[in-house]
Amino acid sequence: MISFETSNKAIGNDRMDLVVSQFKYDVYNFTSLGITYRFGSKTAKRGQKQAKEPVKQDYAQSYLMPETPVTVDTVQPELPVEELPSFNKVISIPSDTLTSVEPTAEKPETIATPIESKPLKIENSGYRVQILASSRQYDLLKLSNKTRILPEDIEESQFNGLYIYVTGWFKNIEEAVVARDAIRKNHATPDAWIVYFENGQRQKTIPKSK
Repeated sequence: MISFETSNKAIGNDRMDLVVSQFKYDVYNFTSLGITYRFGSKTAKRGQKQAKEPVKQDYAQSYLMPETPVTVDTVQPELPVEELPSFNKVISIPSDTLTSVEPTAEKPETIATPIESKPLKIENSGYRVQILASSRQYDLLKLSNKTRILPEDIEESQFNGLYIYVTGWFKNIEEAVVARDAIRKNHATPDAWIVYFENGQRQKTIPKSK
């Protein structure tokens, strides 16, 4: 006897072939072809039990996973909540313990040194050392901090429309040269130069020492 069987079966989920696709069910086809041949008589002998045909088993169905996974709800034990101390407390301070502090202005550090010069018999005339010429008026305190020369040793004057700042009085040019070199070396003024004043006014030229 020849037997032929074919069938299509659908599974309730998409996990049979371990591949996830867009279709939520897996479908498989089962086809079988069989040949049955019996040796001997068609009827079984008396007293001999007839062999039972094996029961067909759908092995694919036995390996199916359940449609809905079993979930176990775990209940987390409630932990005791510890209250934290509050830091939002208002601290009152008696008013009689408070003292007011008045801000004090910081005074610039003065490291200036005086310029040595000899008094002159001729008033407002002599050699001087010029340390700055500016189109705008310059603060004497700032200039003193910059050149390290005392503010009282710096004098402001005007010449050719400029503000000039000079220091020292010298009766001859030799003394003025010594003072100029000292100012260039010790007072951060490398471009200091010698000028001549007569009657309190700077002159364009420097006369020779008498």
